[in-house]
Amino acid sequence: MVGPLIKEPIPRKAPGEWEPFFPKAIATHVFDRPTASSEVSFSEVLESRRSKLGGQVSLSEIADLLWFSIGARGFHDTGRASVPIQWSPTPSSGGLAGISVVLVSEDSPMQCLYDPIAHRLLELEVNSDEVARTNAKEVRAVVGSYSGCTLRMLADAQKYSVAYENPESLIYRDAGAITSTLCLCANWLGLTSCPLGFLGNDFIRQLGMPPDRFLAVGAVQIGSSHLLNEP
Repeated sequence: MVGPLIKEPIPRKAPGEWEPFFPKAIATHVFDRPTASSEVSFSEVLESRRSKLGGQVSLSEIADLLWFSIGARGFHDTGRASVPIQWSPTPSSGGLAGISVVLVSEDSPMQCLYDPIAHRLLELEVNSDEVARTNAKEVRAVVGSYSGCTLRMLADAQKYSVAYENPESLIYRDAGAITSTLCLCANWLGLTSCPLGFLGNDFIRQLGMPPDRFLAVGAVQIGSSHLLNEP
C-alpha cells in the first residue's frame, strides 16, 4: 500500500517572517458591495450546478461574484503566526486567506488582481496581449474553446509557511474550497462556471508575481448564461 505522498501539516511553534507582496498596478477599479437579490434557493443551486461554458461576462458581474464568494467580511492585523487573517464565505486554513484571484479575459485589455478587503480590482502592469494569448491557449487546451473570463488562483506559499510546517496540502485544500464556492455562487447569480484542469505555474512570471514565492493552484472559467456548452 502506498503511503501519503504529502507530509502532514503542523502548526509552527515559532512563526517565521512574512511581508505582504504588492504587485505593480496601473489603475484601481472600486466597486460597491452588492446585496443579495437572487431569489434562487440554496437547494436549487445545489441541484442545478453543472460545469458549463458561457459567453462574455462584464467586469461588474465578476466583481459581484468575487464579493459573494471570497470578499472579506472582516479581518484582523494579527492572527495565526502573527500574520493578518480574515474571514469570508470561503474557509481558509487558519484564516490566512493566502490565495489571491487574478481575472484574465480575452474580451478585456487588462488583467486584474482582486482585493477582497476593499472590494476592488487592481489592474496589473503586465504585457496584457501576451497574458491574454497565453491564458486563452491554456483554456482551449483543456476545454476545447475559450469564452468568458478566467479566474486564476495564486497561493502565497510564504504566508502559509510562516504559520505551518508542510503546508502544501493546506494550500491545495484552500484552492479547492475557493473553486467550489466560486462555482456555487456563479450558479446562484445566473453565470456559468467550469473548473479548469491545470495549475498554471508557467503563468506566474507573466503576471509579475515572484515564482519563488507564489504557486499557481488552478482556475475557474466564468461566463454569461447564453451560448451554453457543456464540456
